[in-house]
Amino acid sequence: MKLEAAMVQERGVARREGRLDAAALVAEDRHIAGLRDQRGAALGRLQRWITAVDRDRRVLLGARQELRALERLRERRYLEFVREVLREEGQALDESGAVRFVRQRQAA
Repeated sequence: MKLEAAMVQERGVARREGRLDAAALVAEDRHIAGLRDQRGAALGRLQRWITAVDRDRRVLLGARQELRALERLRERRYLEFVREVLREEGQALDESGAVRFVRQRQAA
């Protein structure tokens, strides 16, 4: 009997009698409307989060592309530096070889 009374109070339906409780139906309707509002708010938050994630993803991709470009630039400048150092070393070796050649000729 207690179970049936609890069902009547909670749902507004009396099993044995087959009558509906209007107040319980109104309360249930309000509860369902509240759940719909919560669902709508949750969907709104979800959409904002999706938008934020998409925006952050675009920022990350842009930063990643910029980083790659800077790495390529750094590598290119390093290679230019190495070429310049090798060129200067080659010139220094050429000069020392020319000086040694001239000295050997003068000594002979």
